[in-house]
Amino acid sequence: MLERKGTVWKPLSGLRRCAILRGLAVLALWSLNGIAAAQQYPNKPVRVVVPAPPGGLSDVVARALSQPLGERLGQPFIVENRPGASGIIGIDFVAKSAPDGYTLVVYPSILILMPMLLKNVPYDAVRDLTPVSLLGTVPLAFVIHPGVPAANLREFIALARASPGKYAFGASGLGSVGHLTAERIQREAGLNLLIVPYKGAAPAVIDLIGGRVSIMIDPVPNFIEHIKAGKLKPIAVSTRDRVSALSDVPTLAESGLAGFEDGSWYGLWGPARMPRDVVNALNREITGALKTPRVTERLVSQGLVPIGSRSEDFGAFINAEIGKYSRVIKDANIKIAD
Repeated sequence: MLERKGTVWKPLSGLRRCAILRGLAVLALWSLNGIAAAQQYPNKPVRVVVPAPPGGLSDVVARALSQPLGERLGQPFIVENRPGASGIIGIDFVAKSAPDGYTLVVYPSILILMPMLLKNVPYDAVRDLTPVSLLGTVPLAFVIHPGVPAANLREFIALARASPGKYAFGASGLGSVGHLTAERIQREAGLNLLIVPYKGAAPAVIDLIGGRVSIMIDPVPNFIEHIKAGKLKPIAVSTRDRVSALSDVPTLAESGLAGFEDGSWYGLWGPARMPRDVVNALNREITGALKTPRVTERLVSQGLVPIGSRSEDFGAFINAEIGKYSRVIKDANIKIAD
């Protein structure tokens, strides 16, 4: 081995040669250990945190996916419910866990919205988490009380423009995707709706059926049985294409509001700085699991459209969603007290 002194190359001394060789050996060992760890993943059970009580859609999605992932990867994926503070407790727990792929979280799009709506959220949705995969989307439906004299969205917009403040919009929560979509539509269509916030979709739907509010935008599964019973009238869906469960209902774009493709969605994250090979392994098996009839049928029955994406694509999608909704939140001055 040689070293340069001025313009002359001379042999290294024995001590310097040994020191360099030892350093190279250590680097090689670290690399081999990292490769071996990734190749062996997982070599123990994986914890999948759901920051909500059992029985909700987050829980259903996590459990539908965890069993086939365990079968495909040879270690159990154990669902652990950690509810509290609108999911913040469970999400922050994962963000602060070791980034080794053994602690993951499944949650909907509210995960990225809370840091924009609340002041003291302890995690940053981009900095503190690794986006692993977009698991699926849930279309939104724009529904009205049957007593509202409108057969479609265009007619409703005309009614609302003619009577500013008359029609009350039931929001399943301040800052929910349905609420933010309604705010976008208000600005695009020049409406002035009375926003009535509720603590969850169930009480809002009850009041919509009872006529105490006139309109709601929320995930299709929250309305489907009431639509079939004739208690609610759907006038648009928020997706690019029509929804199979409501095939006769036009999209927002078909109704004259181009560029609206909103919806709730569910993702899987891990702590920041997860090893790339571990993320790739999870991506590969999640995509495979989401293509199996057992998983697909379970999720579709809950109104979710399975996707499965690469980490890079999910990260780009998250950044676009944050950009879109941050503008809505700012323009509508939406704030939630901590």
